[in-house]
Amino acid sequence: MKLSRQLLLLSLLTLMIPWAGYQHLQEMDQLLRDGQSRALLAQAKAVATALSNEENLSAWPAQHPTQQQTGFFAPLQQGQLVLDGYDGDWPAWRKGLFYRAGEPGFHARWRLMLQRAEAETFANRKRLRSPHDRLFAFVEVNKSELSYYHPGKNGLANGDHLLLQSASQLYALSTSSPGKIIARYRADDQLRIEHRIQGWWRETSKGYQVELQLPMELLAGRFNLTVVSDQGEQLGLWASDQQAPRLVHQLESLDQALDKFRQEGLRLSISGTQGELLADQQPPAKVSYLDLPNKLHPVKAWIYQRLLQSQQLEVLQDWQRNGWYFGDEARNALAGRADSRWYQGEGQLKVRASAPIQGPDGAVLGTVIAEQSNDTQASLMNSALLNLLLYSSLGSFLLGAALLAYASWLGWRITKLSQAAEQALDEYGRPKPEQHLLPASDAKDELGDLSRHHHTLLRRLRAYSDYLGSLSSKLSHELRTPLAVVKTSLDNLQQCELNEEQNSYNSRALQGSERLSAILNAMGAASQVEAAIQSAEKEAFRLDQLLGDLAMAYRDTFANRCQVELELDDQAEIHYWGAPELLAQALDKLIENAVDFCPQGGRITLSLTDSPAAYRLEVENDGPLLPDLLSEQLFDSLVSVREKTDSERPHLGLGLRIVQLIVEFHQAKVHAKNRADLGGVRFTIMLPKGLNRGIPGSAGEVLP
Repeated sequence: MKLSRQLLLLSLLTLMIPWAGYQHLQEMDQLLRDGQSRALLAQAKAVATALSNEENLSAWPAQHPTQQQTGFFAPLQQGQLVLDGYDGDWPAWRKGLFYRAGEPGFHARWRLMLQRAEAETFANRKRLRSPHDRLFAFVEVNKSELSYYHPGKNGLANGDHLLLQSASQLYALSTSSPGKIIARYRADDQLRIEHRIQGWWRETSKGYQVELQLPMELLAGRFNLTVVSDQGEQLGLWASDQQAPRLVHQLESLDQALDKFRQEGLRLSISGTQGELLADQQPPAKVSYLDLPNKLHPVKAWIYQRLLQSQQLEVLQDWQRNGWYFGDEARNALAGRADSRWYQGEGQLKVRASAPIQGPDGAVLGTVIAEQSNDTQASLMNSALLNLLLYSSLGSFLLGAALLAYASWLGWRITKLSQAAEQALDEYGRPKPEQHLLPASDAKDELGDLSRHHHTLLRRLRAYSDYLGSLSSKLSHELRTPLAVVKTSLDNLQQCELNEEQNSYNSRALQGSERLSAILNAMGAASQVEAAIQSAEKEAFRLDQLLGDLAMAYRDTFANRCQVELELDDQAEIHYWGAPELLAQALDKLIENAVDFCPQGGRITLSLTDSPAAYRLEVENDGPLLPDLLSEQLFDSLVSVREKTDSERPHLGLGLRIVQLIVEFHQAKVHAKNRADLGGVRFTIMLPKGLNRGIPGSAGEVLP
């Protein structure tokens, strides 16, 4: 893995900074919520204590030892309802509480609404719009065929009608045709009309709908409604021949008692012993605290809930949906223990605290339920969270970018050092001249030290390589004189009278001196070639003609040893700019090397082909393969792959070294490899065409 990627992965550790801040914010959020719960619970207790005094207990309703959530609930209507048989001034069905009964083909749904007596100004005087609280009911019935009331028939009602049941009376609501309804009831075995019950009947495409209004005092706290068809089928939640269930609604006296505790952001409610809603005070429309909005933006609310809300909360139950509430905190309050709970509201969190309201004898009369959202806290925490995410992300990004830039800079320096070290060696692994060596860096860090150490190492290696290159000429020069003295002495000794054993020793010494002389001559020849290369001059010549002449000479010379063949392209003439004597000498060394390894009767092929960038000159011979590890070291000085023998001619590996020197003089390349059929070895010289610009028949020109 590259250094930049390693440091980039290391920079990911900076993400621990926002994570630690996030954990801290979660703890702070939990502490603030606990503090808000305790404060709201203390407020609920204070309101419950205030409602427990003698003055407020006089307005408390009588206890009803009935089952829980038994009866109807009439929400409080704030606006004015017009009795016309239409539900345009009613809240939408999906937004309000309604009751339903029946099956497909004959079913009904209805809803209730309480409208309190209100004072209005008329002619600079106030008067009551209605002296009593009124109950409104809207009934929608689906029925295919309708039948209206027939006056000629006996009975309380006939045809399609409604039965309305109060605490002490049963009323039949019907009409002879769409329009106003008539409420009839039986008293003293006579049919009577209740004019205080008013209503309007309208036909619809699916059946009919009825809108009713009646004073609350007529019901005496109980209410039941039943839809009856002309066939006597009844739709209702309670049977009409039993006692009517309770009608639960908010009590104005308790609402007024709560009004003195009204404050921004706080909703106070009172429930009875069966969980019924008796009073409800909504908070003011606008809540302001530290200039924060009273409701979070949906996106911010989503962020707050997803990031800071660590536990799944129960969905908040709204009083206005059914008028009954049985939360855990309310149950505990009815048992005499104040408690609080957090709930999930519509896009926000809310806390409810319940405290018991006790009478003089200590009995629990009901509960005070205080409800408050955490919009203010959520706004503060959301702002802190967004700032944390922003600053920590920015810091992590800048730190990561800095580490990435630093890693890129280090990688650039290392890459530059690697390229310089690679360029300081030639293709044969030898250090290049001083001007091409790795430059010593002036940096004071570890990479600078490494650069300077590499520079020193390459300089010493270059000096050692130069020493090895001149070793053969130095040895040849230094050993030639003492060897001549030895050889002369042995020749003089041979003139003396020696016995047979002494002659044998003398002959062996002469053979050894001759071999040493041959070695020194070979070493001297290599030195002479190096000197000749330095002074050689290039000229234009025909390369194909040179190969043809050499091939004829090789055939005659090695006719008894192997077959020498020449392969040329179809091109008539190939002109080249170089030193023909040196190229001929290089080919001589390659052919001699091929003859040494070629078996008796084998084939040696000399070929010249034209490629787009260079002329390919190849010498190929049958015979043993090259060792894998010596294919690149084969052209170094004093390297040979021949087996050790007692041959009179020594082999020092200088022949291929001379070939390499000549090839480098022509700025060409030479390499050796085994043939694809593994039947021999192929030596290839690539002579570049770039040196031939301007020569007729070539792709270049003559260099000055």
